[in-house]
Amino acid sequence: MPSTPQSHHSAPTIVIGAGPHGLAAAALLRRSGAPTVILERSERVGASWAQRYDHLRPHTTPGASKFPGLPAPRQAGPWVSRDDYV
Repeated sequence: MPSTPQSHHSAPTIVIGAGPHGLAAAALLRRSGAPTVILERSERVGASWAQRYDHLRPHTTPGASKFPGLPAPRQAGPWVSRDDYV
């Protein structure tokens, strides 16, 4: 049977949650060219951090805590706060 060209349709990767890990995963997926959709139950990105964890600070320095494509704010100092990330 002769092969016929097929159109290549890729279903998007669905990322559940627009919190820090969901955004990082989606950024890396998009960077690799994968169609990506982020689903978030809240009305804004990062809402899970904005609503909780008043004193949250990652336990690593900004260089190790940065998100793909989003550098940590310089004014944040060595321990980036929740508000600086949000």
